[in-house]
Amino acid sequence: MSCCKKPDLACFTCAKVVEDTAGAVIQARDEAERKALDGLSRYKFDRFGYWAARWVAFNQVLPKRDQAANPFKDLVQAARARGFGPPGTTNRIPGGAV
Repeated sequence: MSCCKKPDLACFTCAKVVEDTAGAVIQARDEAERKALDGLSRYKFDRFGYWAARWVAFNQVLPKRDQAANPFKDLVQAARARGFGPPGTTNRIPGGAV
């Protein structure tokens, strides 16, 4: 818990809480990336999707300075190159995913 009703980075205690929380979220994000790639490598696509989504959620709650580039971007680009993804993306093919 923070010491103030409205946490402020000017308050040393609140700044420490924010810093500790960001560190915990970064660790959780890193673990989610590892688990997502592990699931993908084992053909556990449901597990990949779950952990990839958790990675995105953890990354979004972090301050901009702590956010990382999406490690799954290359996989998304590979799918789009094969014609899948939202309309207007690369090489759309009939019968592809919507």
